[in-house]
Amino acid sequence: NNKIYNGIAYVQNFGNTFVPNLSVVDLLFCEGTRARSILEQSINW
Repeated sequence: NNKIYNGIAYVQNFGNTFVPNLSVVDLLFCEGTRARSILEQSINW
C-alpha cells in the first residue's frame, strides 16, 4: 500500500513564493475548509 505525496501549492499569507513542506497547521490556517481537498489531491494512491 504505497502512497506518494506530491505537494500542491496553496495560498500562503507571508512571502512572495510558495514554501513547501511546512506543517499541516500552516495549510489549515491559510486554506481553512479547502485544506482537506488539497491534502486529498496531494496523495497518489
